Amino acid sequence: MFGRPSGCIDQLTTVERAAIITLHGIGWTGREIAQELHCSENTVSLWLTSWNETCGKRFDPDYMVERVPHSERVSLWGCFSARGVGQAEIFVGEFDAKRYVDILQHNLIQTAMHFYPGEYWWFQQDNAPQHTSHLAQRWFHNHGVDLLDFPPYSPDLNPIENLWSILKARVEARLARTTDEVERVLKEEWETLDKELLTSLAHSMPTRCAAVVANHGHKAPY
Repeated sequence: MFGRPSGCIDQLTTVERAAIITLHGIGWTGREIAQELHCSENTVSLWLTSWNETCGKRFDPDYMVERVPHSERVSLWGCFSARGVGQAEIFVGEFDAKRYVDILQHNLIQTAMHFYPGEYWWFQQDNAPQHTSHLAQRWFHNHGVDLLDFPPYSPDLNPIENLWSILKARVEARLARTTDEVERVLKEEWETLDKELLTSLAHSMPTRCAAVVANHGHKAPY
């Protein structure tokens, strides 16, 4: 089957080690396995012993760490501009087009009117299916929201991706355990994001675009 000279356990390939376990599991003897793999019976025995010890330790309490998983996934939708963080909405459960439109209805226009009263503004989002759905596009059209064209698979062009990374690190550092704690920490960390950081991220767009152009449309270091 394998055509290899006999050797010690360290010389077994990954495929050969898997074959030993499989053949042993279906009732082959150590001698039969050794003959098939062209190795010694001692090599077969050593690997089976090592495998059994490893599998036994896998569920040993001394090698396990107890974790309490969150029963529900907590998500946050938020927006920001160079002038600060906008309204955000924390939710649990599925994020579909209907929920997205409901979030927009209660948060987007209010945020824009707060930061840009009487001024012209644009909204940038990525190409997630919820964002580009007919339901969402109809909402944008009916509310006179102008969208910036955004190429697919371009997270390096979206400064909010950097913000999500920073926010995630801060929330994880707070070690919230329950759903209520996660929601509270998310709200607190969102509201305390530094305005200078937000301004810097928003104003980085020309540099981001120039970097992509310079890289002939390929990924930029953002």
